[in-house]
Order: sequence, then structure tokens, then C-alpha cells
Amino acid sequence: MKKVIVYGIGKYMKANVGFLPDDMEIVAYGDGDYKKATSVSGKKYNDKDVLSPTEILNTIFDYLYISTSPLIERTIYEELVEIKIPKEKIRFLSRERSYSNWNYYVDDEGILVSDIDGIRIRETNKNDSGVLAEIFANRAYNIDIKENSVVVDFGMNVGAATLFFASNNNVEKVYSFEPFPDTYEAAKTNIELSDKHISQKIVTYNYAVSNFEGEKDIPVLTEFSGGRTTELNYLKEDGSHRRETIIYKDAKEVLEEIVTQNQGKHIVVKIDTEGSEFEIFDSIEGTDLIERFDVVVMEYHRDPYTIEEYLKQHSYRLIRTGDNEIGLIYAVNMNECDR
Repeated sequence: MKKVIVYGIGKYMKANVGFLPDDMEIVAYGDGDYKKATSVSGKKYNDKDVLSPTEILNTIFDYLYISTSPLIERTIYEELVEIKIPKEKIRFLSRERSYSNWNYYVDDEGILVSDIDGIRIRETNKNDSGVLAEIFANRAYNIDIKENSVVVDFGMNVGAATLFFASNNNVEKVYSFEPFPDTYEAAKTNIELSDKHISQKIVTYNYAVSNFEGEKDIPVLTEFSGGRTTELNYLKEDGSHRRETIIYKDAKEVLEEIVTQNQGKHIVVKIDTEGSEFEIFDSIEGTDLIERFDVVVMEYHRDPYTIEEYLKQHSYRLIRTGDNEIGLIYAVNMNECDR
């Protein structure tokens, strides 16, 4: 039996501790609140000592499971690493809910790497961990995909969604687009790390999709790759930010080429472009492209009413999760359902 410390004794742990693997034995609990430590309070939890972070260092254990909301688990991870808890011993209870065989290792650069059934993603920062939680723990794109499908991924980021789709046996190919060079290279690294039967399905492109073609020198408003945008209407001239030259391609031209190359295939389109989704739909309006897609899954970043109406007019049934500022739309082409 592996000896485990469960870190966090709040509501989240109580609701989810049952997801711990069966071969684990809890030898102690831990918590960042020093007042909860048994050495301070004199109280135990479930007949086990509650340890402060520094007390954990003097305890023999195989794994430590962070047992808090996914929203804060990366912050806690960094705090534990700061006090020299070995990275290779840290696990996340939230991830056990979805993938009991979610494994980890630390690479030569000291970066934690998630290994999920042959998908390998380097968790270099909070963005990477947040994307992993969204896609693999929260299953944001866990949709039913037909055999002989191809996926178009607008907004590849570090490649997590791309790899998730490529691991599906019903997916034959994934076309993935990421405009920012450093994020694109991070995605390429993750794809190359992953098993060949997954990575060989993926074709990547280092440009943005919008409603025009050209190059623009734009400010990079944040180093948080999940929050970057290429939407020109949003970007302002600002000398305080570093700049990148971004290549833009017209979404209509990009999609027409993919559709032409995949006649008879089912097409799933995933869009997460931090606001540029409106330009993508502006580009394809007036074409028959929307009628060729089976499913559109989109994260929106302002009131999506116009996109929703456009989808409905073309026989899509949809579900929206979120408010008028940000959320997800899952849209299914009902005409394609009959084919």
C-alpha cells in the first residue's frame, strides 16, 4: 500500500476523498492553516495527525494529494514545491475523479509532466494546469464524436484539447491553429512528447484565423497564454507591452480547404480564440460551410446572441453554459445527425 498524505481538510476533500486509488493508505492529513495542525490544536482528523507544511517534510510518505478546489490547487502546488516537497510526489485529487490512471513525472528541466493514456503535457505554469483541469478533469470537450471524423481546433494553446481529440479512436485527423509563437512551440513540444499513434494525427499551424488575411504587429497583453487575443477591435496601441508579428488567415479560406480535403468526413469545430470567434463567424457567413459541420464547440467572450441566432438559422440545436460575458456553446447540426 502506498502511504499518502491528504493535503486539505475542507469541504472539497470530504466530498471527494473516496476517489483516492484503492491501493492508497492515508497516514496523515495536511493543511496550510497552521492552526489546524495537531501540534498546535491538539486535535486529530479521522484519528490521523494533521500536519503543517513544514511538518510534512519530516514525514515518510509516497504521495501527497492536494485535496482542494481545482481553482487553487496550482497555487498550493507551487507553495509546497517552494518548501521542497518533491514534485514527483505531488498529486491532485480533483484529477482522480476523471482519470484514475493520471500519472506524472518530472523532466530534465524540473517541469512536472502529466501523462494521461499517452498524452503528455508539461505543466510549466498556472495556465497549463488550468487548461488541463478544464479539458481532462472537467471534461469540457467530452462530446460524442462519430467515426471518420476530423477536428478543427481554432485556439490550440499548449495543445491539451488537440491531444484530447486526437486520442479519440473515431478522430482521424486534427487541424490545430495557434497564433502566438511561444505558445505554439509549447504545444509542439507536448505533441512530440505524446505517443505517436496520437501525435501523428495532428497538423499544426502557427497563425490566427479571422475575417481577413495579412500580418499585424500587435501587443501581447498578457504572458498568461490562455488570456491572449488577436482580436484587433479589442487590442489598443500600448507601448508598455511587448509585441509580436502575427500572421492572419481568412477563416473561410482555411475551412474551405479543410472541407475539400475531407469530403465525406464528419467535421467537429472547436473555437477558443479569446474574442476572435466573432470574426470567424463573420468570415464564413454567406457560405455553406456551417452546413458541413457536425458539431461546433465554442468558448465565447462577449454576448454570443448573433452567433447563436446564426447557428439556429442553420438547423443547429445548442446549449449554452455561462452568462453574457463568457461561457461555452455546444451546437449540433441536426441535419448532419440524419446522415
